Amino acid sequence: MWNIQTNPSHRSSLIQAFGLRALPAGERPLNLTAYFAIGNFLLAHAAMSTRFVKNYLGIDHNENPQEDLIKYGERAVTEGKMSRETLDRVKRMQAAHLNATSHLPYFVGSLVCILSAD
Repeated sequence: MWNIQTNPSHRSSLIQAFGLRALPAGERPLNLTAYFAIGNFLLAHAAMSTRFVKNYLGIDHNENPQEDLIKYGERAVTEGKMSRETLDRVKRMQAAHLNATSHLPYFVGSLVCILSAD
């Protein structure tokens, strides 16, 4: 999957692709930009999403999902649906999710700049 070379004697390793070892003369490094962009997108929008946790806890409302913890988090703690530690953890998860999604365009833009500089 990582090798795009056809000649097995001139394959780039993953270590060389990250620039940790010099490539043989005349060989170009692997272009992993698409893998990094797709991986970061999946991390930001799927793995770090709080929708699954908020659905499980019963405080997810589709009208304004970013305001769920502000409107319904404290009420859920006072009603005993979740503990204070759980609410704090979900708040940290939501902050990490918002940071990852808001920085995704900068990350992809920097990948495009790196590619264009080559």
